[in-house]
Amino acid sequence: MAGSGPEPMSRDSSPSTPLSRAGVFVAVVLAFNARDSLARVLQGIEAQTVRPARTIVVDNGSTDGTAEMVRSDFPWITLLPLPENAGVGAGHRRGWEEALRDDACEYIWSLEHDTFTDPGCLERLESESLRMTASGLRWGALNARLERSAEEAVHTVLQHSDPALGAIERRRITFNGIVVPRTVIEAIGFPRDDFFVGHEDWEYSERLRAAGYHVMYDEHAIVIHPTKGNRRHGVTPSVLRLYYSMRNGVYVDHSVRKLRGSALRWTGWTLAAIASTVARDDRKLARVSARVVALYDGLMGRLGKRDYWFLRG
Repeated sequence: MAGSGPEPMSRDSSPSTPLSRAGVFVAVVLAFNARDSLARVLQGIEAQTVRPARTIVVDNGSTDGTAEMVRSDFPWITLLPLPENAGVGAGHRRGWEEALRDDACEYIWSLEHDTFTDPGCLERLESESLRMTASGLRWGALNARLERSAEEAVHTVLQHSDPALGAIERRRITFNGIVVPRTVIEAIGFPRDDFFVGHEDWEYSERLRAAGYHVMYDEHAIVIHPTKGNRRHGVTPSVLRLYYSMRNGVYVDHSVRKLRGSALRWTGWTLAAIASTVARDDRKLARVSARVVALYDGLMGRLGKRDYWFLRG
């Protein structure tokens, strides 16, 4: 498809790139309408004490000049422009597939357009990857600490924690700041296309655990992902995010994790949320409709990108 393939990297203009001791890392950054923040993300990757061997930017159908900024300001970076917004899962998948086409790629470092990295982040992830592999641990993903507060918090974390303490096990990962080995992706597959946005990383976490992999977390490798408020399960001004986040959360609990009583719990939560919406939210009809349809679609496994009327506003 025209315009959807990776654009060639200008190696002559590429900065010096020391390769990883633990294996070759490739950074994959998913971007959508993020011209200004993406520039800072890419500058942060260049400022790493250990740089990835290659950086790929997947432009998910942006309309604000994101792709043009990458071409002009970062010509050595591989740009993979998609003709339209394919969603978070599909966007990550396209980038990971492109990275693994290079036989030298051993680890993917997954980031997004508003994930700002501490300069020592990848070096710490690299050292922990090497340590865990040498210990014989069957690890499937290593997640950096996702700091959602002010950037000054990074220094507070590093000053009040012991760097000798290694990674610990957690249940879930996020696609902001994780390292995933090539061998693991080849074993369990790529992120799913049909989640569109919301909980695609939770589903991947469950897939990792079901395959017997440990999901690890290191608080000394820090990324900053500022957010506005709590967006869990659709607590967000966006009706689109409300629908997809809730639908996918229902699906993960009911069909992936197979939690007992999940349908009843989600139904009760939906009724409570509808009452709250009627009492105080704007766009009441759209938000109530989004919750009801999300519950039904999640329980029935009706995934993929949808075209409901309440998603068009």
